[in-house]
Parts: sequence; structure tokens; C-alpha cells
Amino acid sequence: MLHRSMDDVVHRLALRLKLRNTRGTVVHHAALLKKIVEQQGFKAELVKGFCVIEETKEACEHFWVRTEGLDLDIGFKLASLKTPELMALRPILLERLPEGLTRSDLEEILIRDENNRLYDLHQSDPKAFWREAPRDVATFPLK
Repeated sequence: MLHRSMDDVVHRLALRLKLRNTRGTVVHHAALLKKIVEQQGFKAELVKGFCVIEETKEACEHFWVRTEGLDLDIGFKLASLKTPELMALRPILLERLPEGLTRSDLEEILIRDENNRLYDLHQSDPKAFWREAPRDVATFPLK
């Protein structure tokens, strides 16, 4: 039951982010999801790892929220809304990169560096993270 409820939370947030054309990165969106989950009374953590597509043996660095043993992926949900053919993929979220996979994000150095900077800032100083966030992210209505 909790799984379905959390899937609904992720889906509703993704729809609202898309509808409002909210700026920000995958880290910003995951941080919003973390806030929503915590408002519902659950502990949540922002997780850094890899999104793996087993069919193609590809992986890219990714960020998501973990709560109650569930991994909630707002980044993939939002991407699937923008590009529906992605829904056919079944990504796996892993904290460590298995051997033998191709990194599909190696050329995205600036994006990866910024995401890592934002993740580190969120972990070390959440108030600074939110002060620095784009206005439409920082003021996004959580309910």
C-alpha cells in the first residue's frame, strides 16, 4: 500500500513540475520530493548513484529519494512525461556502478559537476542549497 501511495506522490509531483515548467536539475527535483515525503511523516534521504538500463548495458549518474526501503525516482518519472517512449525502459537504481556497463553521461561533464556540487551542498548545508535554488524551485508549493 505504501508503495502505491509513494508512486502517486512521485507521479503528482512530476505532473506539477511539468505543468509549471519548473526549472532546476534532477537534484533540485529530488530535493523537492524529499521535502514532500518528509512532510508526510516519513524519513527520507537524497541518494546519489546510477540509473542502469540493463537492456542496453548503459548507466548514468543519477539522484533519487529513498524512504521506507523504497527508491523514488522523480527524475525518470519527469523524463518519461516529457518523452513517453522512455516508459518502455525499466531502469534500475544502484549506488555503485557494476563492471561492464557503458557510461552514457561521460560527455556531460558540466552537468555532472553541477549535479554533484548541488548534491554535496544539499548534504552539507540544506539552507544554502534552497537559497541558491532557482526561484520557482525554492518557492514550489509542496501541497
